[in-house]
Amino acid sequence: MNKYDRLEEITKLVNQKGTVRTNEIVEDLNVSDMTVRRDLAELEEKGLLTKIHGGARSNSAFQIKEKSHQEKHTENIEEKRAVARKDRKST
Repeated sequence: MNKYDRLEEITKLVNQKGTVRTNEIVEDLNVSDMTVRRDLAELEEKGLLTKIHGGARSNSAFQIKEKSHQEKHTENIEEKRAVARKDRKST
């Protein structure tokens, strides 16, 4: 397997699983752990994944979008009002 195919396969594997261990990649692709480490470093440099201790995780799988203040303000309005009414009655 050439380098391009290997990088593509690693990217696909990480994106499918979310997190993958270095030894899994070594076994799946039948390459050395140093090759995998170099490949992970290159893919991280390109912004395609994030290296973690013992493997890598997908950047796209772990992106959590924070809601805006306006979105938070307008959701669960009735529940918030019920809490406020209950609080007013208890004081």
